[in-house]
Amino acid sequence: MPHIHVKIVGKSEAEKTTLAREITKAVMNAVGAKEGNISVSIEAIEKDDWTERCISRIYLAIGSSYTKSRNMILYAKLMV
Repeated sequence: MPHIHVKIVGKSEAEKTTLAREITKAVMNAVGAKEGNISVSIEAIEKDDWTERCISRIYLAIGSSYTKSRNMILYAKLMV
């Protein structure tokens, strides 16, 4: 029963609905989960709050400086 939580800035309700639909399809394909067993939550974040509510929490959750930098690069690539 996968649950995916997305934090996002500045998207319309239609865009968020499309995103949730596409994430659901990707999870179904990737791990063979049934559509009814997948949940996706989308949290709208104000642009001015992004660093405080998202990026700084990643730093707190990750261990060493090396790991921080590698994970931040991956995270930044996924945000594009």
